[in-house]
Amino acid sequence: MGNKERHKIASHWVNIKGYVFVNNYVRHHETKEYKDINIPLPDKKGNIITSTINSGEFFFLPFNMKFGDTEIVSADCTPLCILIDETIVFYAREFSTKTTGFFKFSSDSTSNESKKFLIISRKNAVNAWKLSDGRLIISENDIIEDMDGTIITSSTKEFSFFVYPDFEQTPSGYKKGEKRNLNIAEDLEPVEFTIYNAEKSNIEPIKNDIIFSEINSSVEKKIYKIDLSSLVNNFKENKKNLSLNDCFIKIFYEGESARLYGDLYNKKVLIADNYFSGIEYIWEISLRRFADSGINFSNLELEIFTLFSEDKIYFEKKIEFKNGILCNLNSITIGWEWNHNFIKKVAHPGVLCIGCNELIVGSRYKCAVCSHFDYCEKCEEKNNGSHGHPFLKINNPQ
Repeated sequence: MGNKERHKIASHWVNIKGYVFVNNYVRHHETKEYKDINIPLPDKKGNIITSTINSGEFFFLPFNMKFGDTEIVSADCTPLCILIDETIVFYAREFSTKTTGFFKFSSDSTSNESKKFLIISRKNAVNAWKLSDGRLIISENDIIEDMDGTIITSSTKEFSFFVYPDFEQTPSGYKKGEKRNLNIAEDLEPVEFTIYNAEKSNIEPIKNDIIFSEINSSVEKKIYKIDLSSLVNNFKENKKNLSLNDCFIKIFYEGESARLYGDLYNKKVLIADNYFSGIEYIWEISLRRFADSGINFSNLELEIFTLFSEDKIYFEKKIEFKNGILCNLNSITIGWEWNHNFIKKVAHPGVLCIGCNELIVGSRYKCAVCSHFDYCEKCEEKNNGSHGHPFLKINNPQ
């Protein structure tokens, strides 16, 4: 079983630069907290990171690595991504209370170079989504970006988000709000994100009528009758008018597994099934897949199979059994998924405009004859054929 009371430290490096990995988590066990402990770095220079390792914490930290033009000897935060304006994003550890001193810079690095660093909280990092144009969005709602730039969001309330750098234009259906510094490092330059809020007309209330009742029970399983007819009708009526993309049925249950059946032309058919992975994991079923299938949604059957305490199944968190069994339907809720088309332009990494010497964002005009001769949209319009050669218009980075 190993030593449950001792944290584990491992490293991976090449030519004295790499990452140190720290694990102080053991499933179903409370581990010790280590205050102001020295974490040795395998760089043969005697460098250390002094930090507190909290109970249940696991993380990795870089050392002797170059980010942009800045060399970092050690860092008490974890790299996340690089943005369109070359800002380098890190995130703090989950229980960190630090506001200064995240980095130890090489003596060769200047203080001005550290202005390109942004450290966000771990919570914001979990809710961070990097767009294809190099911007960072932070939102508690799920965000998916299609190939055409359409942003699909999953939200049960009015949708809002932070973005950095800001959009050139306010997305349709949104109101631009205040700016807020989300850089938690007080010894680095502030990084101001812009808040956008969906207009109220964009997300209107929809009735979430779900009726269910237990109709059969045994040691092996429980069977519930579910009526989703009202919800399905509302979804069909509103999906075109309110930019609805999907509706998810969220089933909170406890047991070994579950199956949802429906009646299709007087025949019982399996709609979806699920294996229970713990109460923290929700079973979600897309309504869009079945709304027009002909299934009778007023008479669905949900079977939940009993989980027994002697079953040899791995769970991340400890399961609480009652009399050695677990078989319950706790609740059924709804999650709406909304379509939002953000007006944004894609960056072309490493390609500078020959006219203004700025990173090209939006359409790139590449000379078909000359090598390394590119215009941005503004400079191409300004020069209006004066170069004398044909140009290739490139919308997406190559």
